[in-house]
Amino acid sequence: MARCTMQRCAVAAIVVITLGCGSGPAPEPVTSPTTSTTPAASPPTSTVTPTSPTPAPDADDDADGAVCDADQTAELAAVVEAQIAALSRGDFAAAHDLATDAFRSQVSLEQFTMIITGSYGFLLAGPDIVVTSCRGDATTVELQVNMYAREPVVMGYLLRRHDAGWAIDAAAVIGSVEGIRA
Repeated sequence: MARCTMQRCAVAAIVVITLGCGSGPAPEPVTSPTTSTTPAASPPTSTVTPTSPTPAPDADDDADGAVCDADQTAELAAVVEAQIAALSRGDFAAAHDLATDAFRSQVSLEQFTMIITGSYGFLLAGPDIVVTSCRGDATTVELQVNMYAREPVVMGYLLRRHDAGWAIDAAAVIGSVEGIRA
């Protein structure tokens, strides 16, 4: 039985959401109150509750590499922060441009906008983020990011290096942060 890796789960989620976008009325946008974009000095201690069981990584996962160093983590977090900043400004085109060519060839700007407004509306409020895990190699990295918005969540991101730098290949909510309120 194939395991649900970050890449496979996120791509499956995007495909399911994208397929749902064309069949019937668009879901109501999720809105969040405006929150501060100034990161807290140190986020509260919390526990992560996966939204579904998180299996151990497969031996053939793309991002089974080493733990990222501080410079690489900061570089990757900057890409995620840039996408969130674009979304919080309502600039879906700029946010879409931060995705890989492969993602953009499969998910149009219109579909991307529907996915974000229908399922990831909390990103529009510009939540504060804290990278809690970074693993990968020189070309593919998985980030786990706590997002502190109205309802704190844990997002998983798959980023790939290309000629111009890093780009987001997939992202999905993978859990919630319990024991705190943003």
